Amino acid sequence: MPRRPLRQLRRRVRRPQLALLVLVAALAIGYGVNASHQAERAPAIGSVALSTLPPQVEAAIRSLDGRPASGGASFSDAGRRLPAEAPDYYREYPLGTGQSQLVLGLGGQVYYSTDGGVHFEQVDLAR
Repeated sequence: MPRRPLRQLRRRVRRPQLALLVLVAALAIGYGVNASHQAERAPAIGSVALSTLPPQVEAAIRSLDGRPASGGASFSDAGRRLPAEAPDYYREYPLGTGQSQLVLGLGGQVYYSTDGGVHFEQVDLAR
């Protein structure tokens, strides 16, 4: 008879441990799936023709001549609004006193923002 209370005690201990183990496993799987989906998700960036931008923006792009390394501050893209690249890949160039800015990539990409980097459009230099 003394074994029966011991078995009941073991069951009472095992069930919460098992439930906790299942919960931790479900959380780990959920975080892994979420991380893989975020890595696959590319930012939605529109395109804008160079000829449609204000003259001062076009002049700034032409003066940089696709050379992002020639100046500008490093742009970290903490909000992940641009395609993922290595650190220091993008260079930032503020335009005037407003919130307009250019961001150039080492691969020749040019991005334009009118709202301080909240939204970007890729500049099509051929149009």
